Amino acid sequence: MNKLLLLFAVSCCCFAQETKNTKDFITVFEQSEGLKTATYEQTIKFYKALAKKYPQISMQSMVETDSGKPLHIVT
Repeated sequence: MNKLLLLFAVSCCCFAQETKNTKDFITVFEQSEGLKTATYEQTIKFYKALAKKYPQISMQSMVETDSGKPLHIVT
């Protein structure tokens, strides 16, 4: 029973920490409750922050688009 309680307590702490970390990555769309979409600059900033925080995510600048801005790929 004590081991089960300890496992539960550790799980709750880990979940709380993960929830706190993901609050940094709320999109403009989510913040506005679906009323706004992100600009190009906001979107690039969002994905750069994700790539910086999580090593599993990478972002690369590819060619220039017809609007003169870089096309990015996120993997």
